Amino acid sequence: MRYRIKELRKSKGWTLEHLASAVGTSKGYLSDLERGKRDGGVQMLRDIAQALEVTEGEIFEPESAADQEILRHMQDFMKLSPEDREAVQRHTRGLLSSDP
Repeated sequence: MRYRIKELRKSKGWTLEHLASAVGTSKGYLSDLERGKRDGGVQMLRDIAQALEVTEGEIFEPESAADQEILRHMQDFMKLSPEDREAVQRHTRGLLSSDP
């Protein structure tokens, strides 16, 4: 999956330096993210989305129908309360760790 960071950053009129300063990282790291040379960690992507005032899902550019479905699930998940998100995570961990 690709990121839309550059598009979103430019729509705000921001430079790489401005966004890097806003999220506490280097210009080079952000440049690598924008060019698809690096994958961002969850917290970094959250920080970028917050700085750009977009949802985390808006950071991603879906490349396939499967990617679009994953993004829809992520957006639905983020709408849940923290308690409900934790319950879903516990349930998912249980499903993934159980033997068939």
